[in-house]
Amino acid sequence: EEVMERLSDKWTVVLIVVLMITLTTSISVAGYNFIYKDVIKNIKAMNSEKKQQEEHKAKTVKKKKPKKKIKSSVWKKEYKRILEENASAIKGYNWQQSSGGVKNVSMVDINGDGIKELFFMKRDAGESGNAHLNIYTFANGKARQLSYSMSNIDRAGKVTADGSGLSDFNAASGVRYLVYLNKNNGNFCIYKVFGDTYQDRYVEEYSFAGGLVNKKHIFNHYSDMDSSDLYYVNKTKVSAAFGKKAFDEAKSGVGTIIMACDSAWKNVSTAGNMAMNYTQAIRALS
Repeated sequence: EEVMERLSDKWTVVLIVVLMITLTTSISVAGYNFIYKDVIKNIKAMNSEKKQQEEHKAKTVKKKKPKKKIKSSVWKKEYKRILEENASAIKGYNWQQSSGGVKNVSMVDINGDGIKELFFMKRDAGESGNAHLNIYTFANGKARQLSYSMSNIDRAGKVTADGSGLSDFNAASGVRYLVYLNKNNGNFCIYKVFGDTYQDRYVEEYSFAGGLVNKKHIFNHYSDMDSSDLYYVNKTKVSAAFGKKAFDEAKSGVGTIIMACDSAWKNVSTAGNMAMNYTQAIRALS
């Protein structure tokens, strides 16, 4: 009997344990189900609220209107006005004779907006033999002049910025220049050389960011008198080998020629020169 009582007690304990495990499991499952349902409910509510917000935003936010394409007649009218206002000074620039006479007006798109920029060389006011390249772009319904500078370097290596841009002067040795787009990167570039017993050569490269921004400058000074051959790249003096390579790379990038003097750059053809004379430009804009 004592043995049976002990066995009975053991089974009672086991039964209690089993009941406790079963009860605990049931409570856990019930709790899990409750939490799961609550999470799902909250997710659905959040998605519904987000959907309502998006629908409200779509109703209230105005759609951006596509940018209207500007008719060519609009910017042509503005450019024609600029040329006519500067007619005397443009015609007064008469010493750079190229094939077919003086070609000192050009129109080429240099910023990729589909509207051409206007370029013209004109004689400086009150000066008989100095001229500068003027550049205009079309923005906000008006022709706007672009300011730009060219770096000058003296024999001592001092760098100064000429805010008046590309200049030309009427002299025996004169200035030869090539204004072009770099076919490799699309940047606007100016090549300039002047001198006789000595020569100064420049390449100025610009990117367009609302205006013309100087990106790269290459300079070479060569003199027959003392056999000096100095090179600078981005205002830093470099070896002749490095400098010559920089000039060769710039030359290989010559693409669309905006304006040029004949034989401005050795072995660079100016056959594709986009420039024209004043009369031809007015006709193209009319």
